[in-house]
Amino acid sequence: RGLKPLVKLLQKYGGWPLIERKTWNPSNFNLPNVMSDIKQNLAMGVLLELAIEPDLKDAEKNVISVRGKVNETNRVK
Repeated sequence: RGLKPLVKLLQKYGGWPLIERKTWNPSNFNLPNVMSDIKQNLAMGVLLELAIEPDLKDAEKNVISVRGKVNETNRVK
């Protein structure tokens, strides 16, 4: 199976910018739906970790932090 289920799932939600490159259209993409489906339908964890954290440059603001998430349960071999 390899990456085919993941690629098919991403295409269902408008593709992925690193795969589609020039043809990717962000208006056709819904990241929360993609992340939810990946978590529910594939035997792997989410690809990205999202967090709201204090802004280190401005204590009165928060920032959305996006991190790549790779561990033994979602590593592609």
